[in-house]
Amino acid sequence: AMASVLVEPLVDGILEGTEQFTASLLPGAGYVLGQRTSSQLAIIDERQRFKIQAIEGLTAVNSDPGLLLITRHGPSSTSTTLFLDVDGSGQRNVDYASIPTFVSFLPYQTDHVIPVIALDGGVLAENEKSRTLTVSLKPSYSESYLLGDKTEAMIRLLSDEQAFEYWARANNTNAD
Repeated sequence: AMASVLVEPLVDGILEGTEQFTASLLPGAGYVLGQRTSSQLAIIDERQRFKIQAIEGLTAVNSDPGLLLITRHGPSSTSTTLFLDVDGSGQRNVDYASIPTFVSFLPYQTDHVIPVIALDGGVLAENEKSRTLTVSLKPSYSESYLLGDKTEAMIRLLSDEQAFEYWARANNTNAD
């Protein structure tokens, strides 16, 4: 005869490494044990996942910054460094103030906001309508985390508030 036993691990958000679960059959009345009387099951911790999104996807010179939000899901009991790839048509320290190429999450920290500030020192000063800044999450080198469903976010850099209003109306976005 055969029987199935469902083992459900407790999702506690704490990284504990691989844990072993052993199920054993004990002698009893009315049955005879075979050669195998126990079995082991490895329980592996859930890995943390990261995603990125633009929560304020437009910024203009001399206005409020664009905002990128990086969110951690899953276990958060350890510190983690997440590496970023920064790209786009905008130039660092010319069209936008430099942003980090990595962010560190402290234990139990689940969100990290990166402000993006448009500068008037580059093409944006010459009345070009806009440039872009794209930030992508890089995979973990040590496999300590996974990437979620959103691994890239874009901020549009605009030359001024008037260009912002024009661009927002032309692209049917809320210009407020």
